[in-house]
Amino acid sequence: MQCKLRLALAAVVFLTSPWRADAQKSAVEELASIRATKAGVDASNNFWAWDRQRRVVTRISRDGNRVESEILPDDPWSADADKERGIVLLTDAGREIDIVDWSGSPKRSIRLRHKATDVAWLRGNRIATSPRTSGPCIEIWDASTGEYLSGFGACPDVKPVHAGALAGRATLLRYDPAHREIIMFDAFRGDLTAFSESGALPVRAISRLRKMPRSMPG
Repeated sequence: MQCKLRLALAAVVFLTSPWRADAQKSAVEELASIRATKAGVDASNNFWAWDRQRRVVTRISRDGNRVESEILPDDPWSADADKERGIVLLTDAGREIDIVDWSGSPKRSIRLRHKATDVAWLRGNRIATSPRTSGPCIEIWDASTGEYLSGFGACPDVKPVHAGALAGRATLLRYDPAHREIIMFDAFRGDLTAFSESGALPVRAISRLRKMPRSMPG
């Protein structure tokens, strides 16, 4: 289910990007062929798709050129990609961010304050994560120094009432560079919220998006 929701969010970014129709068609065909776990468009309007099973990220430029990363380390929970800055991976069951280049060589590792569900590149060297059970809705990190910068958004803590499996927050992230907004989607409750980059107040919110299209790619 989360795979379908991730692809639905990617489709919003992808279909509103300034791509030629033939390039969009090529990217859609590539997405179908690699059975992407997560997909999106980077700051330079390159389409990318992460295949968790194969442990690779595929990037398609606006003129249709395809580049595939080397095999990525570990078994990430989530990923985001950018042609210039590289690939950011959420590893160690959501406890760590690993940044690698397209050859798979490590650039930096950041230990998180809270276990996270998703990760997204923002502008410059900043990265956003969505804590899974406690802390703010969104935390911001500096990829160049590894420092924690800020956290914002009021999300209730998830506390176990008895021993056993615990359903954490299912928060998916996307960055919208055109509007400089951080898009947060709660896959359990169906709430979609767009924060400004500062996170002072939500810019806009749509609650209870419970009815998802039946024919979403997965």
